[in-house]
Amino acid sequence: MTKVVCETCGEEIWSAEGPCWSCDEPRPVTDWKAFSQRGFRFEFAMKAMRLGKSVRRLGWERHVVIEDRGNGVPILSLKPSQWDGIDPYHPCSDDVLATDWEVVS
Repeated sequence: MTKVVCETCGEEIWSAEGPCWSCDEPRPVTDWKAFSQRGFRFEFAMKAMRLGKSVRRLGWERHVVIEDRGNGVPILSLKPSQWDGIDPYHPCSDDVLATDWEVVS
């Protein structure tokens, strides 16, 4: 097993994909396309959406984005929408705990 060091605090950590126990921050992602090829957790999906990217789970045809409702309040929504307007997405525990998220665009 290779030694993995947190890029934020320098502590040795158990996984290059997980957050450090000391700083509880996920590693910075610079290449989302390469990162998506192995799948990632929901916390990274949220980070990607905050950067304006669309994400989905492996096998999903639709993807999730952060949108403004028109009143300045952000909402997670599914695209393409099946309705006129915003199709809200409410992640279930399976989605939050999954490690197969990927960036669509």
